[in-house]
Amino acid sequence: AVLVLLLLGRVGWLQVAKGEYYNTMAEGNRIRTKDISPQRGIIYDQDKRPLVRNVANFILYLVPADLPTDQEKRDDIFTEIVSILDSSSEGKVWSEEINKTEKGLSVEDIKTKIEEVGKNSPQRWEPLFITDDITYEQAMQLHLKAKEWGGVILTDKQRREYILDIDASSSTSSLASTSPDSVDSEGKTLSLSHILGYTGKINQQELEQYNGDYSPLDYVGKSGIEKHWEEELKGKKGEKRVVVDALGKEKKILSQEEAEDGNNLILSLDTELQAKIERVLEKKVQEVESAQAAAAVALDPDT
Repeated sequence: AVLVLLLLGRVGWLQVAKGEYYNTMAEGNRIRTKDISPQRGIIYDQDKRPLVRNVANFILYLVPADLPTDQEKRDDIFTEIVSILDSSSEGKVWSEEINKTEKGLSVEDIKTKIEEVGKNSPQRWEPLFITDDITYEQAMQLHLKAKEWGGVILTDKQRREYILDIDASSSTSSLASTSPDSVDSEGKTLSLSHILGYTGKINQQELEQYNGDYSPLDYVGKSGIEKHWEEELKGKKGEKRVVVDALGKEKKILSQEEAEDGNNLILSLDTELQAKIERVLEKKVQEVESAQAAAAVALDPDT
C-alpha cells in the first residue's frame, strides 16, 4: 500500500504539478522552426544580360543534439559519410582552417567539429556545417542513408555561377565558367571579378557582424558588388514550424511564412564593349614580346 501511494504521488507530481513544464519541454523537442532561403537577386549589364545565376548546391550538416549517444554508432555513421564523399573525386569538403575546399574528409575532422560545440552548449541544436558542392550521385546516396541517421541532414542551398562568356561580335551571351574571369578557346573574354566580386560561406565573424540575419549554412557577398549590395541582393528569409521525429527528421509542416526574393541589379556596364576591348588588348600583348600587361582608355565612347 505504501509503495502504491508513493507511486501515485510521484505520478501526480509529474502529471499535475509539473505537467505543464514537461509538456513544454516535449513540445520544444517535437516542434522546431526552420528557415526558408530566398532567391538571391540577379545582376545584369546595361543591356539586361544576366551576369550571374543561382544553381543548386547540396549541403550536408549535422545537428549534434540529434546524433546517437552511443559513440560506436556515431563513428559508424561518420565512417559511412566519409566513404560516400570519397566515392567521387568531385566531392569537395570545406575546411575552415585553411579557408578553402578540399577533396576528402576524415572521421576525426567530423568528431573535432562536434567536440568544439560542447556537450551542454545551446549550439548543439544548431546546424553544424560539414560539406557542400556534393555531387548528385553522392547526394542521392546520402539522402537514402540519412533517413536512418539521427542528426544527419542533407539539404540544398543555392550558390552563384558567373556568366562571363560574351561574344564581342554579337549581342548574345552564353553560360560559361563559374570563375569571375573567363577566356575561351575562341578568344571571347570577360574579366569582371574586380566588379562583381564573389559569394562564399559565412564565417563566424560575419555571423556576429550581421547579428542574427544568417545561419551557419548561409552564403554572403565577400567582395565587389556581391558584398556592397548584400542587403539588397540577399532577400528576406521565410520560416516554417515543423514536427520532427526522434531522429530530428521533418514529418509535418504546422505553419509557413514564404521567403521574399532579393532585388535584381542592373549595372551601367557595357559587357559587349568590355569583351571587345579585352580581345584587342590580348592580341596586342601577344604581338609585343616584351609586354607583360596592357591598359585601354576610351577617349570618345561614341566611336
